[in-house]
Amino acid sequence: MKTKAIPEGFHSLIPDLVVRDVAPEMNVFSPQSSGGGSSSMYLYVDDVDSVFTKAVSAGAKVTMSLADMFWGDRAGGLTDPFGHRWILAFSFQEIQ
Repeated sequence: MKTKAIPEGFHSLIPDLVVRDVAPEMNVFSPQSSGGGSSSMYLYVDDVDSVFTKAVSAGAKVTMSLADMFWGDRAGGLTDPFGHRWILAFSFQEIQ
């Protein structure tokens, strides 16, 4: 069965607002501890490998290499040239 690029019930852009130190092992901190923004964007795309490569070519820095995640997404993290943090993803498997 072919899965949808965006899982049922999700949208292509999912804001993730961090208000406290919830995941320091993932480099996610509060504004007080990081000296910057506390948000990131989780963006579902149809061809994550291509979009990820294009973003890096345009100046984004890789913060998490693309990988197949246990929750069924292929995802990778980037920081754009302006300091905004992004997770680009494609849903390759529906986890029940």
